Amino acid sequence: MCGIVALVGSRATTEAVRAMTDAVKHRGPDDLGMWCAPSIALGHRRLSILDLSPAGRQPMASRDGRYHLIFNGELFNYQEVARLLPDVLWRSSSDTEVVLEAFARWGPACLEHFVGMYALAIWDAKARRLFCARDRLGITPLYFAPRGEGWALGSEIGALLAAGVPADPDEATIYDFLARDFYEHADATFFRGIRKLPPGHWMWVEPGVTPVPVRYWELATEVSQITPSRKRDERADELIARMEEAVRIALRSDVPVGIALSGGLDSAVLLALVDRAQPDASKIEAFSFDFEDERYSERKWVESMAAHTGHRATFPHRHPAGLHRRRRCARDSTTGASCRRADHRVRSMLRADPEPWRDRRHGRERDRRGARGLRSIPTRAMGGPRRAGSRR
Repeated sequence: MCGIVALVGSRATTEAVRAMTDAVKHRGPDDLGMWCAPSIALGHRRLSILDLSPAGRQPMASRDGRYHLIFNGELFNYQEVARLLPDVLWRSSSDTEVVLEAFARWGPACLEHFVGMYALAIWDAKARRLFCARDRLGITPLYFAPRGEGWALGSEIGALLAAGVPADPDEATIYDFLARDFYEHADATFFRGIRKLPPGHWMWVEPGVTPVPVRYWELATEVSQITPSRKRDERADELIARMEEAVRIALRSDVPVGIALSGGLDSAVLLALVDRAQPDASKIEAFSFDFEDERYSERKWVESMAAHTGHRATFPHRHPAGLHRRRRCARDSTTGASCRRADHRVRSMLRADPEPWRDRRHGRERDRRGARGLRSIPTRAMGGPRRAGSRR
């Protein structure tokens, strides 16, 4: 997870883009980069995953200086895409450079080659416009809103607000979410005038022109083109092969890798696939979140999965006082992820200092004093039981 921000138009200044990058600094603690030119300002907060050297810094410029890229996420098949560009003299081993060179070669059609989770923005100095795109399933966010005659874009709405975009509530969207538990609002957010680029879309952004998102991928279309085998075993083999390949390329990293688990079937399958791709269990650690109240705890299933694959499961516990205040902007748009607070707590503690939460007996936490505070959290806020018929 990195943080990207951009300003297009006459208000694109160093001061404004710095305020925007400060608003998303929690997304990228490893580095800060900015680049400004007339009518454009780009900012990037880096969380280093591939090529930790300065060669992977962003914004990243093409050799001829025509293109400048900011990229959030990961291109899982960057090695395969790089092989399609044999004449490129690579300056780094990062997936970011592959994205940049692929766009320079194919333009928007480069997205057809990409497998990953990403949001990106590329300034074309010759055409004087910004190309933006979001991954096929919308895993990585990208928001945009008008600012003067230009536009502001960012990984989080907080960055847009820092640029001076009004924080006017969209009452209809908020009502639907709170009263009806409805979160499929296409490009709507909780703020009027602030939109999100839909999954599987790209768009051009330039001053004085309203961006028009263009769909480049649709799940229904892809599924309609698949003719599965009539034999059950062959279908199963193909499914497993596809999942194994997806996990294999997603594990590419120059930093340690962890896996977040629940006690469900999807986590069990994912952990089994990770175990196949990386047989050395010490290379990958497993993390989860636990409740002291056994009615809501999935700990026994997580520990069983971890023990079966030889991994060490870690269960952080902290008192959640103040969590709501610190995460007051977490729900800036509609989403089905009702367990984001628990996920945020696990990731925050791991970034700060993972060592106090580990031990060698499959995750018996060393300090249980904070666990009592979990009882005060509403179960739905932590992804607990929901009423029948509600949507996840």
